[in-house]
Amino acid sequence: MNRSKHAVLEPIIFIGMAGVGKTTIAKSIAKKTKSRFLDIDSVIMNHYNAPLDTIIRELGHDTFIATEAAFVRNHLKPNTILAPGGSFVYGLNTNTDIINQSIIIYLYDTPAAILKRIPNIETRGIVGLGPKSFEDIWAERHELYNKLAHIRFNVGEYGLSESINRIQFIIDLMRVPEDRADSHPSRKHL
Repeated sequence: MNRSKHAVLEPIIFIGMAGVGKTTIAKSIAKKTKSRFLDIDSVIMNHYNAPLDTIIRELGHDTFIATEAAFVRNHLKPNTILAPGGSFVYGLNTNTDIINQSIIIYLYDTPAAILKRIPNIETRGIVGLGPKSFEDIWAERHELYNKLAHIRFNVGEYGLSESINRIQFIIDLMRVPEDRADSHPSRKHL
């Protein structure tokens, strides 16, 4: 689809479990749409100059989740694609401003498939891992992700490359010419 190079894209937030492919897919989509890409975990690690698991341990889960939401909110701008950590969903249901100002795409796969992609699960910085198993966290978050996402996409069904192509097609349909951006109906009405 060939849309105007001056088309506006609402901020897009990719949510899902660690290892599902949020960063890889979001980076690719940002490149194709000439949008700004931010890996929120990297932004937070750069800010604190520490590994994510250390930051989570030092801040505590609740403070980390609030911090993550604040970093997302600060970078929520048109033509920006964000990939926050998987725990972002815990704070999302209390941050309706973020939901209303962005397109939230939930990327999912089975826990077993995701675990095959995470070689460093102990140091990955997964909120709740330890007291709960990865599968328990996946089940808990899957319900929240589904509830809060505008778009849901099964990465395991299509593979990485085809997932990127299909998501790109959906996003291209959402682009609004810059001269009509203010009068365009909300995506919820499309």
